[in-house]
Amino acid sequence: MKKILSILFMFIFLTAPALALDEDFFEIKVTINKVPSLSNFYPADGDTVTEGDTLNIGVEADDPNDDSLEYKFYINGEVERDWGLIPTFTYTLTSDEIGLNTIRAEITDGMEVIETDEIEIYVFRASPGFPDEQ
Repeated sequence: MKKILSILFMFIFLTAPALALDEDFFEIKVTINKVPSLSNFYPADGDTVTEGDTLNIGVEADDPNDDSLEYKFYINGEVERDWGLIPTFTYTLTSDEIGLNTIRAEITDGMEVIETDEIEIYVFRASPGFPDEQ
């Protein structure tokens, strides 16, 4: 047994330098992704509007890593505007939206997704027009 261990030790000792890898140095750079931050979401929570009105919906957000941001908008839980680079859009309210409605958005930098709080708007029925006088 001693003889086998001695041979094994000599083999490892003599072949180790031949098996050694070249010493190449390289640098690994790790960039920590920082989550985008939301600074504004509109319209204001609690806004009241009338059917037929056009609503401006949008977010203002920044990314600490200067990554480009994409935005997704929901009205009443349904995707109204899928992922895109434009942080705003207009939406014309119909009679289907009369009553309480919720709006929210998601923002991504390609790594992290943040959600806005839901805002609520109330849509009123448009006043009927008066008949023409004759």
